[in-house]
Amino acid sequence: MADDDKSIVRRRTDEETRNYLRETVETRGNREFDAEEYFLFLRNVFREIKSRLPNVVCDAICTRHVDALFEQAPAAIVIAVLDGLSGVFDQIAFDSRGSHVIE
Repeated sequence: MADDDKSIVRRRTDEETRNYLRETVETRGNREFDAEEYFLFLRNVFREIKSRLPNVVCDAICTRHVDALFEQAPAAIVIAVLDGLSGVFDQIAFDSRGSHVIE
């Protein structure tokens, strides 16, 4: 595993990202989406957080938001997100929060 300076495990996500994810989960809960709209919605969300994704899936708060968004996510979105984690997959798999998202 990488040293502490490079490790993504248990690094706290910034407030802006936390708020963004909270708002997206609220939007999902307050709005009816058809399949295509939900696919586009999720694609845009995960594009927005792509560079921060490893930190997000290991963050205590953000991991719950990602789980909520994944509940009904199309397979293409799940695959794209997992692909985005490929370089740090081992670190995430051994993190209790990150591994829960991978499940």
